[in-house]
Amino acid sequence: MFFEIAHTACVGLPVHLQVGEWVISTDLGWQSAQEGNTTVLTKGLPDSRCELRCDGRRWQIRHNELRAFPLWQSTAGDRVGNFTITKNWIYNRSSVSHDGSLRVEYQAMPDWVLDEDRPLLSRTDAVDRICDNLVRQAGAIADLGLPIIAYDTQGVDSATVRALLDYCGVAYHNDRVSDTRIATKHHLADAQPFWAYRLIVDDGSEHIEAGGFNGDEVMTRNPIYAKRYLEKFNIDLESEFDRAGDTYMSAIFEQDFRKAVRQLEHTDRPHGLMYDQLFNDFQVWHIDRCHTWTPFVNEELIRLCTSVDPDTALAQCLDARLSKDIIKRFNPARLDDITKQKIM
Repeated sequence: MFFEIAHTACVGLPVHLQVGEWVISTDLGWQSAQEGNTTVLTKGLPDSRCELRCDGRRWQIRHNELRAFPLWQSTAGDRVGNFTITKNWIYNRSSVSHDGSLRVEYQAMPDWVLDEDRPLLSRTDAVDRICDNLVRQAGAIADLGLPIIAYDTQGVDSATVRALLDYCGVAYHNDRVSDTRIATKHHLADAQPFWAYRLIVDDGSEHIEAGGFNGDEVMTRNPIYAKRYLEKFNIDLESEFDRAGDTYMSAIFEQDFRKAVRQLEHTDRPHGLMYDQLFNDFQVWHIDRCHTWTPFVNEELIRLCTSVDPDTALAQCLDARLSKDIIKRFNPARLDDITKQKIM
């Protein structure tokens, strides 16, 4: 689901459609239709769709309320898309259109974000509600009838996705990630915002790749997010890791997060910063005819996982206990697929 709307074509993308004064450049796999004088291009899955509408002078980008892909604009506002990286990044939950000039209208955070006194969920209630959400998502994916690849990365989020598909009776091919699996768009290889595409098969066939992307973040296992969440409960995450010993997250905490957590500046709005990061952590989205299904990129899951009681949140960050309970609910055998400690 790569595209750019500009007055000239984007040379890094293979498809270029001239619509009046605009050129819409895209990757493969978009559907095109005419609604009167308006050209409409669409692509995506139910929870991660994009629609580009252009009448030759005006254009509009439509998508799910929680956008699954980044957007950048040129300084002049005459080029917008998610392929060419610029310093002018467009915040999620924004409507973007052009009517003689670029209009970026930020939508307010949902009401539940602002309600920091909403009731907390026990681990059992959280498991029940998260599982219900994931089963609904899997059913929608199964209804599409496309071949599915589910990654075998030995991580807890990929194991959760495979256990979910097992539970729902959805057929998939179990694929082990290797260094040879990379999207064919050379522009993506070295650009940090596109790091996840080294895991994607872009072989020309239409299929779905089901991965655990954003799981660390949305499931609040990432220590940066957990630190922000636990701050209001007066829990010192670094001390808790010291007491816990060897856990699923302990090695990567030492390798990548201890210093970062220690250096996090105190703020009077830790939850606000956490939601800013959660809503704008873009990792992977559709490319050509490969549809990426990332079930953790879901606003309801964000709400549920940031409503758990502090004991549940701490156990999740230390040892993925919430995630492991979800796997037990779907298919306990998938627990054997997980490495003892997260390593990347």
